[in-house]
Amino acid sequence: MHVEFRNFLTDLVLEWLRQSDFPAKDVANFQVLTPPENAEAFVGTNIAFSLSRKIAVEPVALSIQLAEFANKIEAPPFVLTAAASGYLNASPRNNAIEAFIEKFSAQIMNADFLKFSEKHLIDQIYQSQNPDIKKLINNRADLNKEDRQMALALLGDGELSVDPYLQGLKGKENTSWLLERFSRDWRMLGSKVKPSGLSKIAPKILSGLNSNTLILGQGGDFSCLAGVLKHQLLVILSIRSFESLEKLFPFCLSLVHSFYAYYNLPYFRAGLESPTEDLWPEVAEATELIGILVEQVSNAAFFSCRD
Repeated sequence: MHVEFRNFLTDLVLEWLRQSDFPAKDVANFQVLTPPENAEAFVGTNIAFSLSRKIAVEPVALSIQLAEFANKIEAPPFVLTAAASGYLNASPRNNAIEAFIEKFSAQIMNADFLKFSEKHLIDQIYQSQNPDIKKLINNRADLNKEDRQMALALLGDGELSVDPYLQGLKGKENTSWLLERFSRDWRMLGSKVKPSGLSKIAPKILSGLNSNTLILGQGGDFSCLAGVLKHQLLVILSIRSFESLEKLFPFCLSLVHSFYAYYNLPYFRAGLESPTEDLWPEVAEATELIGILVEQVSNAAFFSCRD
């Protein structure tokens, strides 16, 4: 959803400049951020600060004008709010959530985002100054699939140790072992419940969402099935980009840790024995999408990288 917000905002500002009789300006240099909890928004941006210097309008005033301009558009995908600080925050409308999840589902099922450069990946690994990556390379004549997975995990987490992997130990620090276990566990959920349509129920589940309080692996309320599904939907909506394997892979690992945050709860495991609640099919579909994404990205570490 961050990428979609950035694209929407770029087009919005260009049109606002045109209608305001300002000269056309480069608006690419801005950030899309996750705002603080009290912002009551899903995404935020510093675009008013970036643009302010170019057109000599104060950020707070500019943020207000952009929000008013956006909210006059017929059925905009985001509702914009100007913060007192000058930041511009936004929450997606129901139609935007539905469209995003439908697009996300199609991308995952078709694997049409796996277009990574093998040379770039190898360069990132062999040029890294991480001592654990150097230890991995020194212990291998050639990097196999599991080695590349471990190297990508080390690129994304400077606190991760390569020793459990090299010693063949089980546990979450052995990335290949963790991914193999995850592949088995998310499929077990799917065998219990047949997935159904997710995009239509997503806006209903997220209707009370004021802010993105998601902290992957920690921040979900798993005391009820709706809480589990809300957490999974937030994970899906929080995906930034499929453009870089060394950034996407660590994000996928965070999805795995997030999955186990609720999967290992006695409440959740007991529910799997008799999944009679209406929300179970949607939980199964959200888990399936995340599971397939993680597996595709994991395989891309070796099989799908092409120049």
